[in-house]
Amino acid sequence: MMKGFPPVKRSQIRFAVVGVGHLGRHHARILAQIPDAELAYVVDIRSDRARSAAAMFGGIPLEDYRDIPLDTIDAVSIVTPTTTHEEIASYFIDHGIPTFVEKPLAATARQAASLAQRAKARGVPLFVGHIERFNPAYQYLKNHLQPMCFIEITRVHPFVPRSTDVDIVTDLMIHDLDLLLCLVGPHLRIMDAVGVPVVTGRIDAASVRLEWPGGRANLVASRVSRVHMRRWNIFSEGRYLMADFQHREVSIIRLDYNNPLAFTNRDFRLRDFGEPLDHELRAFVSSLREGRPTSPDLTDATSAVHALEFVESILRSIHEDRMRELSPWVSSPVSGLATVVT
Repeated sequence: MMKGFPPVKRSQIRFAVVGVGHLGRHHARILAQIPDAELAYVVDIRSDRARSAAAMFGGIPLEDYRDIPLDTIDAVSIVTPTTTHEEIASYFIDHGIPTFVEKPLAATARQAASLAQRAKARGVPLFVGHIERFNPAYQYLKNHLQPMCFIEITRVHPFVPRSTDVDIVTDLMIHDLDLLLCLVGPHLRIMDAVGVPVVTGRIDAASVRLEWPGGRANLVASRVSRVHMRRWNIFSEGRYLMADFQHREVSIIRLDYNNPLAFTNRDFRLRDFGEPLDHELRAFVSSLREGRPTSPDLTDATSAVHALEFVESILRSIHEDRMRELSPWVSSPVSGLATVVT
């Protein structure tokens, strides 16, 4: 966890949101509603989006983040395509501005490590938006953790032309990899992995098998599906638990040891405590106010780097150890992303 840093003394912490597309608009909306924060600037290379966000949530619209008068802001939230994270975050870190970057921290683990080192050297707070840590389903798993012998994890959604500058493992599966690293620790090992491009030139669907002492997991991620699903099915001795991250529901089936032929069932909806993003950004704001991380679920740069390193291990497995019959689908080395062979 990141050590302390100078707290922000201004009565309201003045924010700039860089990138006000689909997710960035939510950042702007939430920051505009937090009493301890003020939305000072909304920035987007598309001037119409910047003006629209400013008209709806407040702040001054700009097209270029370098036009922000840095002495007028206390923090920045970066919600731009992943391939731009290193350049934009470096600019603000170099100028001493506390920075929040939507996951993943950067396009590669090397870039992410460079940002983490840069922030540490300058004493600048750098946090990363791994939002599922604030999902009630994860909070339930964390607070009721029991031995997990086998986990089936599915995270899929219909195709949308967003976040296609990176592959599905970096964009989507990273959520569950980060949570597994939190719950299981550093002992995760890749058994095998496969991924294929479907509608883009990058890996759009992937399946990974992992193991750790005492357990295994199968993960499937896809951005080409007819349905939305974010679900963990957890099996252990005498117990099955389903955690639905999308609908925030839990189902538990337990063996009744007093009657080996009977089971007890419990289905319940988790306490609706609001938007996970709202809790995440409030944790960032309160951390800046206190001069220290105020939530254990607020992701620091070190954890974000570890998640990306694990992602790249999976990509190497996909590209270097892929099944022979799938090789016509994939041609690029792991330094890039998969491309369709025509």
